[in-house]
Amino acid sequence: MVSPYAVTHEGEEIFSLPPEELWPELTDAARFERWWSWLSDLRLDPDEVATGTVMTFRIVTPLPYSMRCRVEFTNVVPAEQIETTVTGDLEGWANLEVWPHEKGSSVILSWELEPTQRPFRLLMRAARPVIMRTKDWAIDIALRSFRRNVEGG
Repeated sequence: MVSPYAVTHEGEEIFSLPPEELWPELTDAARFERWWSWLSDLRLDPDEVATGTVMTFRIVTPLPYSMRCRVEFTNVVPAEQIETTVTGDLEGWANLEVWPHEKGSSVILSWELEPTQRPFRLLMRAARPVIMRTKDWAIDIALRSFRRNVEGG
């Protein structure tokens, strides 16, 4: 059973690039902060997406709080998948899968994350439907920005 505090997601997007061309775009963390204004202080150690790499960053929210996250890449298969464990102000897991598709690539992004800060936990209990709609809106904006930057459309 999913915790009442958890934020979950599973979505598929189709991109025009084949997996081997899309993969470098998906893993070029140096560009993420330019693409997404809500992301800051991003660090990747070592400076590549691989099994064992740790990424840290801060999520700037519209509320007077920010969230710090640590993402450990627990399994990376280039041009196929990324499995992670997330700790910090959000805890849980996030996975990304890339599959060949007749139009290029199918990317499946899924996660189950739970806020650890008390104000966010209370907000999840009090305003879950609004939070989930806001999450969907934020994902849509992030995907549009990614698509515009990698596909030009």
